[in-house]
Amino acid sequence: MNLFSVIAVAILFTIVMVVFSTETLDYLTVAIFSALLAAGILYYTTDGTVNFTSFIGMIEFKPLLFIFGIQIVIAVSERQKIFQYVAIQTIRLTKGNDRTLFYVICIISTLLAAVVADVTVAIIFAPLIIRTCRILEIKPAPYLFGMTICINIGSMITPFSSSENIIIAGHFEEYAVNTIWFVKNVMVFGFIVLIVTMLLLDMLLLKKNVRVDPIRKELVRDILVPSAVIVDKKKFIMNSIFLTIVFISFFVFTDAYLVALVGSILMILLNRQKLVDYFKKVEWEVMFFFASLYIIIGCMIENGTIEVLTDFLNKILPSNPLVVSIFIVLLSSLLSGFLANSPTTLMFLAIIDQLIIFNPSLSLNPNVLIIALLVGINMGGNFLPQGAACDVMTLTIATRNNVEGFSFKTLTKNGALFALIHIICGVVYITFYYFIF
Repeated sequence: MNLFSVIAVAILFTIVMVVFSTETLDYLTVAIFSALLAAGILYYTTDGTVNFTSFIGMIEFKPLLFIFGIQIVIAVSERQKIFQYVAIQTIRLTKGNDRTLFYVICIISTLLAAVVADVTVAIIFAPLIIRTCRILEIKPAPYLFGMTICINIGSMITPFSSSENIIIAGHFEEYAVNTIWFVKNVMVFGFIVLIVTMLLLDMLLLKKNVRVDPIRKELVRDILVPSAVIVDKKKFIMNSIFLTIVFISFFVFTDAYLVALVGSILMILLNRQKLVDYFKKVEWEVMFFFASLYIIIGCMIENGTIEVLTDFLNKILPSNPLVVSIFIVLLSSLLSGFLANSPTTLMFLAIIDQLIIFNPSLSLNPNVLIIALLVGINMGGNFLPQGAACDVMTLTIATRNNVEGFSFKTLTKNGALFALIHIICGVVYITFYYFIF
């Protein structure tokens, strides 16, 4: 173990986490430069025993291919306004009932966030919520809080709901962490947390709102017309059906990245469009950022940094999988709330791998460790607004529209409260899961 390599690469990883969290510099440039520097340090401190092939092998390409494919599928669907139609139709069907509107927004936000990027859900729903509440002459703040808090719940319940979930599912492929696994192990918890969240938000925020004038309810149905967003009805129906088939396929086939890739290509051919036209819709910076992180983490594994960390954790933690899982929930939620989800995810994946190597008893119940990481990474995002992209986007839209009662201060206060509630629920669920399964 080379001490210089351990310290230098650890510092580089820390710099990437801080830059990504604070956005003081171009995080992608810093990440790529840090990855190259980490690779160079490892190469020269190991006397050339690693080479270019070694560094390429550190990158997990299946999750990256999945991210590419699913983003194309979503981009094609967004061009046909499928999600906008669902959002408008959902709000319209509430018939202007303020309480029904609240619960429907929370539920649909959760379900949409399970298949679409969280920031996309915020972009679609937030303006509609503000517009609808102003038609009904009620305060939109409670509804925006419900949406943004529930989006983070939705981001946890499927393997394709966020980049972090895609990475986690791909990493634990040997344990069959696919869509069916999420249904069996995570989705029930997600819906329990959703119910608890809606009831608490209703009690704490919604009951303070004034009731809706019956005349205003009729205006919602008159003004919000779902069919107005449809440009080509035939293409809309065709793409809606195919999108449904793609998501059903995730439950049928184990190789999710192949489903995403094949689905994206078929949707492009179906619409007689060019794949290259959708390249600008792909978040290339995210993919290159993850590739850079893979290399940095790989260097930390090769030079023994992760081994040092896990050796320390093994000394302070008992061998009990439940205690280790609770530790993972608490620490990953704090780091993802105050720093950044992506680097935190990859660091914990490496740590969990090493913990299992040092303590084989953990491999007897790996599901509890994986659930712990999913809960911590996704639920911790609400501790601070900057911890989740959807929170930042909702805050931006609310500020632009002068929404009373929805500010950085109130979002921090309510977000942190519910993040804490969600983490407590997560610890309780993991405890029950450990003793039952």
